[in-house]
Amino acid sequence: MPEIPWLKRAYSLPLIVAAAFILAFLLVLLKPSTEQDADADVAKSVHYIEVKSLPTRNRTLGFGEVKPAISLEANAQVAGRVIHIHPGLRQGGSLEKGEIALKLDTVNAELKLNEAKANLAVQQANLASLAVEEENTKVSQEIAKRNYQLAQKEFNRKTQLKKKGTISQSTLDAEQQVLLGKKEQLQSIENTLSLIPSRRLVIEAQVTQAEAQVKESENNLKNATVTMPFTGRIGNVWVEVDEYVNVGSKLFDANNIGRVEIHAQIPLQQARPLFSRLKDHLKVSEPTPESVLKALDLDVRIRLVGGAIKSEWQGEVVRLGESMDQTSRTLSFIVAANGAPGQGEPGERPPLLKGMYTEVELLAQPVDRIVIPRQAIHQGKVYVINQENRLAIKPIELSFVQGELAIVESGLSVGDRIVVTDIVPAVESMLLEPIQHQEKETWIAKLASGEASLK
Repeated sequence: MPEIPWLKRAYSLPLIVAAAFILAFLLVLLKPSTEQDADADVAKSVHYIEVKSLPTRNRTLGFGEVKPAISLEANAQVAGRVIHIHPGLRQGGSLEKGEIALKLDTVNAELKLNEAKANLAVQQANLASLAVEEENTKVSQEIAKRNYQLAQKEFNRKTQLKKKGTISQSTLDAEQQVLLGKKEQLQSIENTLSLIPSRRLVIEAQVTQAEAQVKESENNLKNATVTMPFTGRIGNVWVEVDEYVNVGSKLFDANNIGRVEIHAQIPLQQARPLFSRLKDHLKVSEPTPESVLKALDLDVRIRLVGGAIKSEWQGEVVRLGESMDQTSRTLSFIVAANGAPGQGEPGERPPLLKGMYTEVELLAQPVDRIVIPRQAIHQGKVYVINQENRLAIKPIELSFVQGELAIVESGLSVGDRIVVTDIVPAVESMLLEPIQHQEKETWIAKLASGEASLK
């Protein structure tokens, strides 16, 4: 590299140092401002909702199959030949309450009824005869007593005559024989009278037995005609005309029309919020299932599962299951829909039929509570916007979670603004630019009141 002569001069080094300082100063002075003051914050835009105390309905979902409220499995109560079947007694058909479904031959039943009535008449006649016999025996007893008394007097008189020597011993012995005969006759009559009460008991028992046989025969004759105890839809039919059936043979199955029941299985953890009102509304010291249901005061919504048409029925809780299912840890709520099959609307809402799988929603009565979206909770804490629009991270305690809602027990107050936008990273006291999310507030209110879907 060729040497530069002027760099070897004595004044060259100070000039180079001075030029370097001037160049550095100019670079700093003329550099464009790409960084803001460290003390100045950049506000982050976030959505928030205002905490409110809203009318909130504790609710939960369960599932179960539709079953008829009343089912009939008709069996033959008497043996006989089927002589008549109603035209509507076919699978899928229906019969009104009181209509004759089928009849069995009644010839044998009528013969047995006549035989039982005749036997009853005989036993009643025996009882009447015994009463007459008792009266006659009592009359005979009075006569025998009188005869015995007279014989006793005559024997006493002849005894005195014997002592005086007026009559012989043989005459006295003959009179004694007469006295003993009268006594034996009286004793026989009294024995007959003493047996009459036991004979009456026997005949009365036979009368009772004969009356039971008559009643049984009358019932058999009545049971030969099978009538519908309720308006129902027919299931399986097991017999045909001219077929002979024995006692206990299956005739047909039927289910009621107008009311169905669903055994909705609710997980125990989800059912607990429904029972929270019992503490304030169950006033009896020894609660019964009826008083518990009254205190719960639940509303019921029934929907089909997997149906192409979204339909809903109103129902009521009529019973609670007798125990908890130890395998699934669920409680059974038996709900009923009044007149559901008759309320079907073609193309819009089909009737609830046996075997349909349904979703059952149970709703408690509304209570004012602080509720927030579950997504606004971050490991037990929420992001709150303070008065300076800065982030405050507050811990909260929850009563329970219900779908997308969280019911707050403590940690928030009405009027607090909580962030519903994800902040990464979330730094305490960071500056925020709050934007109220009114749509979410409306959605939360509907969800809390039960107007929006729980799922």
